[in-house]
Amino acid sequence: MDKITIKELNFMFKICQKQKFDDQIPEDIVQIIREYIVSKKLVVHLRETISRRKKKYYEFGWDQDDLLTQLVSLSAKLFKPQVENLKSTHIKTMNKWFLDPKKHNMKFEVELNSRAEVMTEIILNQERYLPGFKYFYEYDWGYSDEKDDVSLEGDLLFISEVGIMAVVEVKHINKAHLKENKKEIKRQAKKFKYFADKRFGSRVVAIIGLYAIHGKDGQIALDYIDPFDKRLAKKARAFLEKESSASSDSSSDDETDSALDDALQSDQGNNSFKLFKSTIKFIFEIPYRMDVTEESASL
Repeated sequence: MDKITIKELNFMFKICQKQKFDDQIPEDIVQIIREYIVSKKLVVHLRETISRRKKKYYEFGWDQDDLLTQLVSLSAKLFKPQVENLKSTHIKTMNKWFLDPKKHNMKFEVELNSRAEVMTEIILNQERYLPGFKYFYEYDWGYSDEKDDVSLEGDLLFISEVGIMAVVEVKHINKAHLKENKKEIKRQAKKFKYFADKRFGSRVVAIIGLYAIHGKDGQIALDYIDPFDKRLAKKARAFLEKESSASSDSSSDDETDSALDDALQSDQGNNSFKLFKSTIKFIFEIPYRMDVTEESASL
């Protein structure tokens, strides 16, 4: 378990995503991943499928659900030291976006009229469109590589507290282009995800891809480029909601304990004050009682 770092997690998530590797994974990393998988109790199923010719086929399969839950939890622990830097980056990126007059136009109370306005809407309402990915990391990010013979500029990058980066490609479709091919938009989003991994992959545990479309109905729709990315985003969100709920319960318990402590301290204070009054009263009453006793004796 101690051998697992963000680097190994990055490879494991890519394997889960069935991603093809340009270079061979180092053997030492493969061994660490093998040891981690062996240490986990995975439920393996024997699946039966029937073809169109009614022939039966069997294959071994396993549910990734438990493994993904464990990997996301481990990611949160390993990525925790980076959260403070993320908060700082988020503030800087927000300031940079809203201080750049070329990147947004705030005059869209009625209708979003440009790609920049759609991007601004997503940035301002991130929790609505992309819950769990609350850190605005970068925008209009570039990637250039002579070897790949490519030079491009992506749109929005958000990062979750568990270390998963969301690459959001924004497409503004005006009324003249309502029949824009969604397959082409999705293909482009996959391309941006690939090159985002080339540039930022070593900084995070996983990268997921989305595309945002603003159409004729005036609504912004975000969709994932594949089912696994959607599944991983849901896992991250569920983990963070669970952690937030546990933190709230803990805070509530702390407040209750604090109130009880205050009450006990108050009671102790009242008891101490009562004891103090009794002691003072006793001290002042002693001479009086002695005087009365002596006077009675003389009588």
